[in-house]
Amino acid sequence: MQLTYFMFYELNQSALRYLITAPLSLRLDAVETVLLQLFGFTDEVTIHVFLKTSMAPDHVVLAREVVTLNAQNHHQAAAKLFPRQLDKSVSHVILHVQSREINQHLSVPVSRSNGFLFIQTDKPLYTPHQSVKVRAFSLNQELRPANRSVFLKFKDPDQITVDIVEMFDVNNGIPSMQNPFKIPVKPKLGIWSIEASYSDDFTTAARTDFDVKEYVLPSFSIHMEPEANYISYGSFNRFSFKVSARYLHGAPVADAEVFLRYGYVSGKNPPLSSSGEVDVIVNMQKVLSNQDGPKDLNGVVGKYLYIAVLLEESTGGISQEAEFAAVKFVQSPYRLSLVSTPPFIKPGLPYNIQFETANVALPAASQAALTLEASAYHSPNQRYLYIDTPLLGHGLEVGHYANIKVYSATPSYLAIKALSYLVLSKGKVVDFGSRKFVSSADNKQTLSFEVTGAMVPSVRLLVYYILCGEGTAELVADSVWLDVRARCVEGLQVRTSQKYNLKPKQNLQLNVRTNQNGLLALSAVDSALFTLRPNYRDPVSMVLRHIEQSDRGCGGGGGRDSADVFRLAGLTFITNANAQPTSSSTWVM
Repeated sequence: MQLTYFMFYELNQSALRYLITAPLSLRLDAVETVLLQLFGFTDEVTIHVFLKTSMAPDHVVLAREVVTLNAQNHHQAAAKLFPRQLDKSVSHVILHVQSREINQHLSVPVSRSNGFLFIQTDKPLYTPHQSVKVRAFSLNQELRPANRSVFLKFKDPDQITVDIVEMFDVNNGIPSMQNPFKIPVKPKLGIWSIEASYSDDFTTAARTDFDVKEYVLPSFSIHMEPEANYISYGSFNRFSFKVSARYLHGAPVADAEVFLRYGYVSGKNPPLSSSGEVDVIVNMQKVLSNQDGPKDLNGVVGKYLYIAVLLEESTGGISQEAEFAAVKFVQSPYRLSLVSTPPFIKPGLPYNIQFETANVALPAASQAALTLEASAYHSPNQRYLYIDTPLLGHGLEVGHYANIKVYSATPSYLAIKALSYLVLSKGKVVDFGSRKFVSSADNKQTLSFEVTGAMVPSVRLLVYYILCGEGTAELVADSVWLDVRARCVEGLQVRTSQKYNLKPKQNLQLNVRTNQNGLLALSAVDSALFTLRPNYRDPVSMVLRHIEQSDRGCGGGGGRDSADVFRLAGLTFITNANAQPTSSSTWVM
């Protein structure tokens, strides 16, 4: 009886598998998610999850949580760990998972980059002796007010530190300088910079700049609108752009004379119309033929068309200059880019490459080309998984459900019971679950999940399963990077009153609406300053790009094997399904 019972227990044990996933690195002072999942279990299991300084007897427990896995949660749940401050000498911590069935631990690197810093000045341009007002937007990793002091370093154009200021956060996430930075007497003119950081406990940093020079606010602004941002084969002999000018109060500059220079060439064009606009056509072949140097497109590929405009009122009154150098000479007007095409091929599964058709009007030398080298995904038992990415322009949208096609390939005598998935955004698990696998002739299944605001601006979708059979178990996985569209962060809407043509000293009423309570920061800048320094950057786009840098993953998805899929998605793991993580994290035996 004892021998029979022992053999029956061993057979059952062979089908019991687990998978614990964690970030490739753990951020201090941030909530980190450890995902636990059991396969083949029917009874309820209680698991203790620890973060420790070491496995030595004198270790210190940094965080802990108890998680219960049962049939109600499909034996899948998340532990939320909050590692506090550590001594600077500590570079790794131990993730220890313990239950009656599991007792494993893993060494995970510590990251001291925590939160997001954004620096803003009251305007982009200053004259000597003016004061610079600075405020910061300081958020923790959960995009909530960090409530930390921020240190600012003011550097001159030679990168010499002129002043160091500490800003205290008394505005719940928007620390401001109590006294503006006074530009010193006889300063160095040029681009000054501000470098912001937290205390020595964190490596999070931010940077912005401002211009210091003598200037007079212009009376009108000049804009140049090219037909395209490049000059190639089809437009080299006939490239058009529009020059327009408006007074700062909005009226067009009518009947003004326009002088243009293309590189070393200058000339006079017809005057502006009453609408304040003039259309210009330039023949680059003719321009280059009159000068020393390159004579055709091949000689200027990679360079930019330089246009200088001098505009003078026909009355001989106000005149102003503007420069424009944003049109690039290129061999081909197209560039092929592989965003979500994995560099790994899986036998028996689709391999989709998204591309656009060639322009038949271009010569062969001007057509875009791209070479893709793909290698075979390694599976010791020929078990594969493939995520079919949506077409370009059909990304995920907040408030809608994502419907992602997933293909599988396994031996016919082995059945996949369920597909599991997790969704990562900004380096964190924001959704996870399991779906019963329904077999079909094409081995395709549609995976659906709701797209939430927590997934902005992009996600990594990782789909996986563990399959037992043929005397061994295997972890099979695939992942993909997906763009997420959202209308506006937290539904912020700003509208002005009906008074659009305001006079000096009149009041402007703003109607601001959000979908939750919070602290609102406003700023107003004379638009004439942007004429003098036109490289304006949309602050919302800058914030979203900065936040996306917290993604711990790399590339568009996939991997050479299941372990590599997790690594490239920004995850490490512990499992008994014959796989080990391939990352800087190493098994601790």
